[in-house]
Amino acid sequence: MPADNLQKLCSESREKLKSAISIMETFLNEQALSQLVPDQDEENLHFYKGFLSDVRTLLVFSEVSYEKLGVVQRRPNFDVDFAEKALYNLYHRSVNNFFYPKNESYSEDGRYAIQDKTRFVSVRSLCVQHATSL
Repeated sequence: MPADNLQKLCSESREKLKSAISIMETFLNEQALSQLVPDQDEENLHFYKGFLSDVRTLLVFSEVSYEKLGVVQRRPNFDVDFAEKALYNLYHRSVNNFFYPKNESYSEDGRYAIQDKTRFVSVRSLCVQHATSL
């Protein structure tokens, strides 16, 4: 890939990560397990523990990728190999963890991926309501 395109891709990816990190941090800072499961229902408690764990993992990988892409942009001479490695890690850690969460608390509805209208199923209503209000 030409260096100009790679540099632009790094910049765009970093901006999108910044937005995603902000949303995840806000959600995690404002929600507690006791708020999400006030009745202490065992099934819901198990679900939300896994969901919050997946979001925290995704946040950490996203922050690491954000910092690496920042290093790519701040270097005086653009290092193509380092940029490619940073984008590779972004995909294999952040993107894959988003679409394939460890605790499988949500999943992508594949019928919508083809139409560029990604929709997720099996997410509890509170999480969906909170995410749409941000």
